[in-house]
Amino acid sequence: MRQELEGLLQGQQAKDAAKGEAGGEGATAAGSSAASLVRVVLASLDKAKQQAAAQLSVFPSAFDEESAAALLGLAGPGQAHALLASLYRHNVLQRADSSRGQHMMHMLVRQEAAQLEPEAQQQGATRFGQLMFKRLSEWADMYYLSAKEWTLALLAAREEAVNITAAMELLATVPDPAAVCRYATSRMPTFLDEGLSMLARFEASLGALCQRMLAMCEEGNTETSIQQQQQQGAAATALYMHSQACLSGGDCQRAQEAAQSCVELRQRVLGAEHPDTITAMNNLAFCTDSQGEHEEAEALYRQVLVLRQRLLGAEHLDTFSTVFYLAACIGAQGQHDEAERLQRQALELYERALGAEHPDTITCISNLANCIDSQGQHAEAEPLYRQVLALYERVLGGEHPFTITAIANLALCLDNQGQHAAAEVLYRQALGLSQRVRGAEHPDTIGGIYSLASCLERQERHAEAQQLYQQAEELQ
Repeated sequence: MRQELEGLLQGQQAKDAAKGEAGGEGATAAGSSAASLVRVVLASLDKAKQQAAAQLSVFPSAFDEESAAALLGLAGPGQAHALLASLYRHNVLQRADSSRGQHMMHMLVRQEAAQLEPEAQQQGATRFGQLMFKRLSEWADMYYLSAKEWTLALLAAREEAVNITAAMELLATVPDPAAVCRYATSRMPTFLDEGLSMLARFEASLGALCQRMLAMCEEGNTETSIQQQQQQGAAATALYMHSQACLSGGDCQRAQEAAQSCVELRQRVLGAEHPDTITAMNNLAFCTDSQGEHEEAEALYRQVLVLRQRLLGAEHLDTFSTVFYLAACIGAQGQHDEAERLQRQALELYERALGAEHPDTITCISNLANCIDSQGQHAEAEPLYRQVLALYERVLGGEHPFTITAIANLALCLDNQGQHAAAEVLYRQALGLSQRVRGAEHPDTIGGIYSLASCLERQERHAEAQQLYQQAEELQ
């Protein structure tokens, strides 16, 4: 029976591919036959192996013994080895990459195992979320270490993109969301957004997570005050991540609301001077700034800066991140001299701490270019914009939102120098990328339409410009 199952599973992928070509009836029957055989094989296992199969069914892709041990609740890979070997003997598992010691479970086996032991599958889902949040937090911490460390973090995380996506999407339904959220750190959403360009796609699942966590806090079904504080802390973390996801997706209003709720909850649970509370205040300042409320944002940034200088020191990276954001905020209010001074100060520290090619260092150069450009020094800003674009393309890739923004910034700089034809080419490039990556209704995409229309008007192509203005207004 086990050999028959092996043959069916090996042929199932080809049959699935042929389903659309051959009308579907034969392929559907074959699939039903394979599913029936899978159920028989799983039913022949003892209870412990059935539960193990259900827990491992959470993995959406290949996994190693260390990851398997985490989902099975075992101390380490050594303890998982014998159990995995047993599942191999029954063809519940298959080899994915023997050179890397990776295993996989066929989709049919995953589906049937999850249905056979749903409680075990749910337990596996919680452990899978914990595993991926632990890894994300580790990578996010590495992202702010040396140049070698942050490069390794990006490489490791990109290899796990499928698992990251699966873990984030499980947040809406995982049985114990608080157990997952407690492994999150404040740097994690920044890493997901800046390093991986993935955060915006998880806005819905993070929103659902917030609703679940806040409802759990209101119910107050905890045995001790410590558990209640942990639950509230997890809710605040969910609000923080949701705020940043909304911001990445262009919904600044919802981002600001979630950020405000996060600050209030952390002040109540952790106190006003806890590092996580201060980080939440910094995030609220950024959301407020993104809404165009620059004076209110500046006051918050200065409050955060005083706290971080006192508690962390003037040379701490978190302190300089606030300097970085404050500089952009006061630059938006026309205080260019102070903004430029602060940007150069931040750039010096980021280059020293993280290296010239870290995305935060590149963003410092971009903000410095913006500051110089805003003073009308377009020719001086242009080489900085070109440097930023080249660095983002090399480090983050041609379709990362930061790269798209860099293309648009260079286009504007050229446009301001009267190089309208060259600017138009870049505007169109940035707009096409933004429509594909961010979506047609994202504020930055709509802003790109207005920028292109303005460029066409400067070339006296009024009819084309008017069509674009109308398109942008309809999207808004």
